[in-house]
Amino acid sequence: MLVVAQRIVGSQAEAEDVVQEAFLSAFKNIGKFDGRSTLGTWLHRITVNAGLMRRRRARSRPETSIDALLPQFDNGYFKERPQAFDPVTNDGDESILSRESVLSALDELPEDFRAVVVLRDIQGLDSKAAAESLGISDSLVRQRLHRARQALMKLLEARMKGARE
Repeated sequence: MLVVAQRIVGSQAEAEDVVQEAFLSAFKNIGKFDGRSTLGTWLHRITVNAGLMRRRRARSRPETSIDALLPQFDNGYFKERPQAFDPVTNDGDESILSRESVLSALDELPEDFRAVVVLRDIQGLDSKAAAESLGISDSLVRQRLHRARQALMKLLEARMKGARE
């Protein structure tokens, strides 16, 4: 739960507060747990919601639309082909730079898209479990994940070009 909260709110200290809020909320509302999902999924959803609520309260910068980060098309063709990246390796500083670049780019995504990437790609949940945690449909999770991955590629293009030079 702590890792999920940290990916959503960004800092270890805030994540600890989010997890504490989530468990307190779960304790207060355990009578409302109806058993339609597992207890773990229920706690996961409470944690994600607590993290998202905290981010909304502390929003210090306006969210940008993800549309500007998605590939642009002209008559069904890419206006500019997305760049293909070399495989990431575990060779020294390059892997650290790549990890930091990905996490930095992830922080630039709008909240709803960031949450889906965290749950699916970092936490390894399947689409159904992520949908239950976020309270949205499975198909919306898959759509947001696809768009978020496209946006991440665009955000990483400049960083990866600079790292190679």
